[in-house]
Amino acid sequence: MATNLDNLNSARSRLNSIGERIALIEYILSAGNRVLSESSGGDRADKLRRNMVLLEERESSLLAAGTSLENEIWTVEQAIQRLTEPQRMIVRLRYFEGLQWRDVAARARYSEKHCIRLSADAYASVQAELQRCSNPDCNATLMSETRGMLPDARMHTDARMHLYTADS
Repeated sequence: MATNLDNLNSARSRLNSIGERIALIEYILSAGNRVLSESSGGDRADKLRRNMVLLEERESSLLAAGTSLENEIWTVEQAIQRLTEPQRMIVRLRYFEGLQWRDVAARARYSEKHCIRLSADAYASVQAELQRCSNPDCNATLMSETRGMLPDARMHTDARMHLYTADS
């Protein structure tokens, strides 16, 4: 699995970028459909149809990549949820807010050494969870164990995926 604590923020940015590209493709396809509905046919309409097919294929590959990335992010977030509260706080401060160790220690009200130890333990726990979840059945197990812990973003993406594949 490519996504871990070190690159979770980057993965979220990539997922947002994919979402923006999909939205742009949807807008272009919508405009293309309007043009085609008003068109009388001909070479320009045929070229537009071919380009729209290419865009639909690109949209489909972006949806697949986005769904895969979303699953990876979700798995890391689930592993983080399983950490102790102090570990989650240190992970948030260090990995998500990007604070230096002295600032993490000040905000957490622990010594730097203790924060580093908590972080190392958290990192090892998350990596072990990700390693455990490298088998296909793990995500299904995690989803059933943690239903309701995360927003319905996954269900929304799955519904979009179904709509797009139904249109193709």
